[in-house]
Amino acid sequence: MKRLRSRGVRLEFRLEEWEGELFRDVLMRYPYMPPAPARLSRGGGIPRQEAADRLLEESLAGQRAALKRQVTGLLEDIHAFRTDRAGWRLSLEPAKADWLIQVLNEVRVSAWVRLGSPDDLDGQRAKPPNPEMQLIEVTAYFQSFFIESLSGAAPGEEAA
Repeated sequence: MKRLRSRGVRLEFRLEEWEGELFRDVLMRYPYMPPAPARLSRGGGIPRQEAADRLLEESLAGQRAALKRQVTGLLEDIHAFRTDRAGWRLSLEPAKADWLIQVLNEVRVSAWVRLGSPDDLDGQRAKPPNPEMQLIEVTAYFQSFFIESLSGAAPGEEAA
């Protein structure tokens, strides 16, 4: 993945064919959170805990549904994400790159939860290939490009 010199305020990226397919696959997984009720507190002590937990879960479900619509819209927008003779092109406004980092992070954290929330990811890397560990690595790969681009750095920038 390489950042291209952008015209205007949009962030432009070139993805190899395999990167574009992988990027699409990762985003299509959203939301990836394992089924478990959201809880404000593990130990209780919150008045009307069940009602508060239900409200939290409804709020999170609404946010995930909105982000899923945005992800679907991005993947279907031929001006934002498209193939060309050299692979894939991704064109984003900075605000979209920001929510894309959020989506990728939720997929990454969800994979970590599905992996059992280990304290030591290095130990997980040493084990035989695991789809959850691979997803953690892949999302980090894409996140790093968007974070660097929003911070003003341009990793591997080249002419459009």
